[in-house]
Amino acid sequence: MTWLQTLDLNSIIFLGNDATMLNNVGESVGIQQVIDFSDLGNLTNLKYLHLGYLNCEMKNYTPYPRMKAELSGLSNLSQLHELVMTGIGETTDNGFGWLSGLENLEKLTVVSTSMDDVKSVSRLGKLTSLNVSDNHIRDYSPISDKNYFSDTSSNSYLLDPASMYEDNLLGSRLVNLNNIVTVGEEGGVGIEKAKIMPFSNVPNFTVLSNTSSGPALDGVIQMGELKSFNRYNWKTGVSDLYENDLNGTLVNYIVTLTNGKEISGYTYLNIYESTVTAKYVDVDGNTIASDEVQSGNVGDDYATEQKEVSGYIFKEVQGNPTGKFTDTPQTVTYVYVEESTKPTEPTEPTEPTEPTEPTDPTDPTDPTEQDTSAQEKTLPQTGEVNSSATVLLGTLLVGLAGLLTYRFKYRKQ
Repeated sequence: MTWLQTLDLNSIIFLGNDATMLNNVGESVGIQQVIDFSDLGNLTNLKYLHLGYLNCEMKNYTPYPRMKAELSGLSNLSQLHELVMTGIGETTDNGFGWLSGLENLEKLTVVSTSMDDVKSVSRLGKLTSLNVSDNHIRDYSPISDKNYFSDTSSNSYLLDPASMYEDNLLGSRLVNLNNIVTVGEEGGVGIEKAKIMPFSNVPNFTVLSNTSSGPALDGVIQMGELKSFNRYNWKTGVSDLYENDLNGTLVNYIVTLTNGKEISGYTYLNIYESTVTAKYVDVDGNTIASDEVQSGNVGDDYATEQKEVSGYIFKEVQGNPTGKFTDTPQTVTYVYVEESTKPTEPTEPTEPTEPTEPTDPTDPTDPTEQDTSAQEKTLPQTGEVNSSATVLLGTLLVGLAGLLTYRFKYRKQ
């Protein structure tokens, strides 16, 4: 069938059984939920392909998307000029990365699907027409400056959960809305004007401000009563608590871009009613480690943790380290004392070097015999030394006696 150039698969019900679930009237039935369309990639001469409102058979089924589509094989359709996809609730690649292979694609319609990224669309060099409404796209920056991109609407998605807080000037039950939608890159397409609003049937907040921080939309709202919301679940075919137990609000927005194009959509916002902040300080109240903030709904359990802080020793905790979230913010403070400077550990003495054993003395060499006749002639004998000493002593005594006699006679005269 490589000759086939046009294929329209519209409102088709697939048969099979890889899951068992309850239908709308509570009956347990079998249903094929994952459908692989990869073989369509073998139709390499296709110019036009329409996949619309494809579903899985289920007794007493609700006519909502019930299947998960495997579409990666379509990347082989390099000759395709137009692709239309509508009413496909879930795919194995919600970023639609396989679109990058459709290098000759001129017209693309992707409506009411799980598409959440348009990077692959921006790589289609021959594209002249695009419709990506009613999906889950939050960031339009890859395509907002393209000529083929025009107004789009009804994209919906989950914002990151937020917590309520208080402000001395603005009041209580405040919520920051950060990066609701992104429309361009820094220095490129931006937001000319924007509007944030509640839905008329869920007016549970007041808008205090909306600002465009460069190419992104932010805002501050003041909450009234939190509402519970369900999202459609492709697995069950009904709206239920799918992905998140949503307790908060729906935020509707419209932005006009600096190039005149308009984007509208809405977001689900899960709001926590209370916070617990764990602080880590020294005895003087100085912060020694970053705060840990937990968010939760009133009545939920919380637990804080003692940190190991280098250079400090834990002293005490002020507040309840565990407990339940209340309708007012709570603070738990962990107090530490600074460690004393540790003394330098003494260096172990070096082991003394063992003394070297003395070398055995060398036996003296026997003296060489010499002729001693000359020494015998010059050295006095023992008797001769004693005689000389006696003569000398006698002479001194005689002299002394003479001197004494002379002095005696002289005095008498």
